[in-house]
Amino acid sequence: MFRFQESPVQWAQAIVFAVEEINRNPFLLPGVRLGYRVMDSCSRYPHSLRAVMSMISGGNGTCETTRPAKLIIGDSASTQCIILSRVLSPMRVPMISYLATCVCLSNRREYPNFFRTISSDMYQARTMAQMAKRFGWTWVGAVVEENDYGLQALQAFKEETKGTGICLAFVTTIFRERLAKDVDRAVKMVQSSSARVIIVFVWDMDVEVFLTELVRRNVTDRQFLASEVWSTSSLLLSNPELYTIAQGTLGVAVRSAPIPGFEKHLRELHPSRYPRDTILRELWERTFGCSPVQNNMVASQSGLPPCSGKESLEGVQNSVTDVSNLRATYNMYLAVYAAAYALHSLLACTAPNSSDPRVTPGCSSPDIITTQEVMLGYL
Repeated sequence: MFRFQESPVQWAQAIVFAVEEINRNPFLLPGVRLGYRVMDSCSRYPHSLRAVMSMISGGNGTCETTRPAKLIIGDSASTQCIILSRVLSPMRVPMISYLATCVCLSNRREYPNFFRTISSDMYQARTMAQMAKRFGWTWVGAVVEENDYGLQALQAFKEETKGTGICLAFVTTIFRERLAKDVDRAVKMVQSSSARVIIVFVWDMDVEVFLTELVRRNVTDRQFLASEVWSTSSLLLSNPELYTIAQGTLGVAVRSAPIPGFEKHLRELHPSRYPRDTILRELWERTFGCSPVQNNMVASQSGLPPCSGKESLEGVQNSVTDVSNLRATYNMYLAVYAAAYALHSLLACTAPNSSDPRVTPGCSSPDIITTQEVMLGYL
């Protein structure tokens, strides 16, 4: 069972904020209102697939129906995106990821419906190789996630270091489904190896377990090269229990940019404004120790007393309200705008830049616009 994470709450709110901002814009998509539906994949492939199929079919698990989604934003993980792209590609449904970095996803022939607002791992691997050459690190170990993210990134690093004299002392993998066993093996590998520089392409939650075990065994004299997914994690790098091992970590960071007005939006969040948002409700329960739902049955199920309704995020400092370094959040924001501009281009009678003879240049109606037209708006 995975613990509740605050950062994805901010990512989801970036979608809400961007959609509401676009709907207020008199020049972008005038006369058209965007809608959204946010679902949690729980970092599991079946959940991702189930959510996407629900969105594109218009079903939502209840007696109610919604309009089928024309575009999918997500997922965060490369493997999920590979699976979803292959499922959605025959239906010409475009998807935009804000965090999937696998080099493989740049293959337009294999993944014609996939787009992203983050650079591929080719650039990350190139940067890590340049750092290793710059500091004369020729004997390095590697700990990578056993999925497309980790394995493909490692392959890109190998390609970038060919002929440079940089050698891999060892490679060990970590798979979340057998985390304890794999972390034990990885720590033993680090302990026994003479390599003092370790490349780590692992998800932040798994890195925390790995680093904690290294500290427990007093293995603290290593230099880590961190991948973008954990290099700027305040949860890890500011953890006093990990300070002895995390200090001096070098890594590649996702670019950061401000989103004007976003902090105000976050501070004003309240479950009463979004009564169906179960994630926001859970955030409220964890932050304030009370249930924002006044229904006695729901409140008793949570085991918490009802909230007074006066609770506010105005003075709360956590990963949700921290807007000092918007990285994945900014990519999410850009993804929504990329979708909006593609739609705007179609509705403004701008002919898609395509040689496909089946596509006729001209105006599209908001009521009959197809997923194929949306996808061609990006090409």
